[in-house]
Amino acid sequence: MVFLTIKYCTKKTLEKSETEDYIMNMIQKIILALFVLVVFAAVSAVDVKAAEINVNDYFPLEVGRMWTYVAPGYSVVQVTVIETRDFPAGTGYVFQKNEFYFDNSGSEKTNRVYGRTSIGVGQFEYQRLDREYSIIYSPCLLMLPVNPRVGSPVINSVTVTHIGELIPGEYAYLSRPWSQNIEVIGLGETVVVPAGTFTDTIHIHITNDEGDDSHSWYAKGVGLIKGGLGELIAINELLPPFIVRAMLTPTVTVTPTAIATAVPTPTPTPTNTPAPALSPSPVHSPIREGFMLYENDISNGDLAANGITEVPGTFAGLAPAQISIESDGDVSTSAINSSGQNYILRLSASENSGSLLLFNLRWPLEVFSNEEVRVSVGVKGDATAQIFIGAIDADTNGNLTPVMEYLTTHPLREWETVTASHQSRSNKVVPLIQVVGPGSVTIDKIQVRVVNKDTF
Repeated sequence: MVFLTIKYCTKKTLEKSETEDYIMNMIQKIILALFVLVVFAAVSAVDVKAAEINVNDYFPLEVGRMWTYVAPGYSVVQVTVIETRDFPAGTGYVFQKNEFYFDNSGSEKTNRVYGRTSIGVGQFEYQRLDREYSIIYSPCLLMLPVNPRVGSPVINSVTVTHIGELIPGEYAYLSRPWSQNIEVIGLGETVVVPAGTFTDTIHIHITNDEGDDSHSWYAKGVGLIKGGLGELIAINELLPPFIVRAMLTPTVTVTPTAIATAVPTPTPTPTNTPAPALSPSPVHSPIREGFMLYENDISNGDLAANGITEVPGTFAGLAPAQISIESDGDVSTSAINSSGQNYILRLSASENSGSLLLFNLRWPLEVFSNEEVRVSVGVKGDATAQIFIGAIDADTNGNLTPVMEYLTTHPLREWETVTASHQSRSNKVVPLIQVVGPGSVTIDKIQVRVVNKDTF
């Protein structure tokens, strides 16, 4: 009986142990299955996220769009989509880039043409507008690949054709192969730039066979927010370069230098005569002789897109003039766009009619007390029309004041540059042009510079 009991107990113990092993095995299999399911779901989620990304949303192509970038301490870049053109790879959108340098060494205007292709958004052409030089990329120089996935590099091989010479003897009228490697570094990174904080982003890393290495970040619905052009500061807003300079360039202050006055020799009295107080030297405004405060070449679009505010009928309450922005085949002037056409501003006024145009009213130009403003305008028109060119003061809140100075004249039939001077009382000015009929006046561009008041 004891033996049987032991045998019975042993048998029950073995059965219990096998049951526990079976349960543990089942639990391990369930855990493994759940782990595989979670991993698969995670991978699938990444794939779905990548598959759902439409790169066109991260590189908007629409005529009239505008972006402003700043490279601190170097330049301000304003980019505007001005028109479309046909290319073998598809419709190209012309991005006109105006770059203004902080050191006042000038500016550079170029065109870059982008379009949508089967492999993604790419660049079709690069063009320097100050020289007869361009580069054609065939089929396209890829910027954003379709179906972007982190860690999946794309090799982009293109033919680069140089038309004209940028540097004498370098790549002149030459077609050559070009290859670049495009890699998605991150999706959904948080990027902070002066224009704001963006989370729905694509981080792109590009290297090419000439050793160039660049990183770019694109935001959904916005486009490039950080990269080779700098950091985005404004979207669809005409932001004058001097405003960006003022916002992001540290103000240089001059610390008064103490001038020590010699201590008089003590007299034989019980108390020495105290030394005179130190006198600070006067602080002068910086010298900005010829500094360009504002420039408007007149581009395609309406008055608002060009930063121009109309006062219909002028302050005198006349009937308003007819105003239009047109493309002109006359390329003899300096503001020539990519297609060999020049956009001009035309005002047509009948008898007892006219309009006043205020430039950059939203951001009055700031000048120092020792400076004089020079407003220059490229103009031509009917001798019967009367044109007023000058500037009007604004107060600290940006409101116009009664203080203004202008030059009045009748335009010539041929292009000429008319310049007027203004000495501000408030140190804030708004350039103005007023046309009174009868007759038509055409304006090509307006520039505003400052000179010292003692400059003749």
